[in-house]
Amino acid sequence: MFKITCILIFSLLLGLVPCNESPDMIVVLSRHGAREPLILDYDNSWENPTFLMDVGIEQHFTLGTVLGRKYAKLIENINPNQIYLQSTYASRTHESVSAELLGMFYDRSHKHQLANQGKKDLKIPYADEELVNQVVDELLENPETIPNRLQFLPQTTHTVYDEDLLNVTPVNCKYVEKSQAKRFGDEINQAIETYLQDTIQKVKNLGYAVKDLFELMRFGDTLSSRFIDSKPPLKDIPYESKLYKDAVFAFQWWNIYNVMGSDFDRSLKVFPLYSRLIKWFSDKAEGVEPIKLVLLGGHESTMFPFLSLYNITNQTCFAENYKSEEAGKPLPFPDCQFPEMASQFVYEFYKNSGKPFIRMLYNGKPVKICRDSQGVDCTLDQFIKELPQVTHDLNPKKFAQVCTPDLVQSRSGLLIFSMILLGIILGLTMYHFLAKRVGNSHQYAKQINISAEPESGKPIQVQMSEKNPSHTNDNIVDFE
Repeated sequence: MFKITCILIFSLLLGLVPCNESPDMIVVLSRHGAREPLILDYDNSWENPTFLMDVGIEQHFTLGTVLGRKYAKLIENINPNQIYLQSTYASRTHESVSAELLGMFYDRSHKHQLANQGKKDLKIPYADEELVNQVVDELLENPETIPNRLQFLPQTTHTVYDEDLLNVTPVNCKYVEKSQAKRFGDEINQAIETYLQDTIQKVKNLGYAVKDLFELMRFGDTLSSRFIDSKPPLKDIPYESKLYKDAVFAFQWWNIYNVMGSDFDRSLKVFPLYSRLIKWFSDKAEGVEPIKLVLLGGHESTMFPFLSLYNITNQTCFAENYKSEEAGKPLPFPDCQFPEMASQFVYEFYKNSGKPFIRMLYNGKPVKICRDSQGVDCTLDQFIKELPQVTHDLNPKKFAQVCTPDLVQSRSGLLIFSMILLGIILGLTMYHFLAKRVGNSHQYAKQINISAEPESGKPIQVQMSEKNPSHTNDNIVDFE
């Protein structure tokens, strides 16, 4: 009776599949775990800036364990070719995905089974036989401690210049770089700096080199890293003090506002992953996509555009929340929060008997992802239909026209320059070879003189020009 009631309620109100049905595919996009500060200007006690702390690894191992249990049916008999892993170029995202994978498959499906219980098969070529025998005996008693092959799958990574899926950063999109540069000193940044001016002055008076909002932001990153790692607070800045909270707010708000960028910037940033989701889910619906599990490791900057797209967090509600909290008032936007370390989106895809749909959970909570859907679930058709609406009619060609012309041109220019230089070197080499061979260097010098002005002997001049697309408005771009 309960099962029938469950099916009816979910089907009528949200259009869901039966309660006990497992998704056919999940895509997990997570922020890396807790890391050391990005800089050591305010605290040189760290040894590995930007790298994961131990607690960061523990966070993602725990996340993987949780996901492994929640989606146990999906991964029960999963094979390596049904898993796709990708992280950004940063080591902290790569390590986070690895820890997540270890947690997901540790002591679960595909437990390690020793091929042969004999000690002979486990021995390795190592001089200290006594130590080897000791380790082998321990492994034979506890074979579950040996990792299985699903815990060592390779990840797809790109250099910072070529990240095509997880980040549209200023490095690989000149339009975003220019748009972001305009924001650094704008009126909104100045208003927040004025709001925090008293904090900036007090921190400066304590002897910390903080003179503006940007430096307070970096100081806040240092403070929050110490807090996460359970280190004692910096001198005269207790964790519950207003100075601490203001500095951490500066770090979080700065990144939300300046990294997320304009509405059109957000469209550029969500387009690559949104498009890939459509391909994955469409191919899965047609039965031609073998992948069941996707783990993507990114940063808070990877998540900001989607948080804005789904009306969860943006700079406006985040600032209003902080001001209300300082005044002792209830938060006007309770869900508008900074994405904590190891925060994650999980896209669940269901074939649903020929009517495929997508459900997305942010930190385990279902979120409405399609504007025209009745509930939290979004049909695949609707998900595809809304792509132009949420990305300002972007398509691959328009995306490339906005994001890649400078990079392509600079690389092409470098290639041309290299070819010219190589030609000069080859020409001079040939000249010396022929001159020596014939014994008349002067005669060949006239024939093989590479110069802009042969009589003057001045070297060749290579003029390189770089044209950038002109955009008069952050939100309106002429692609023609």
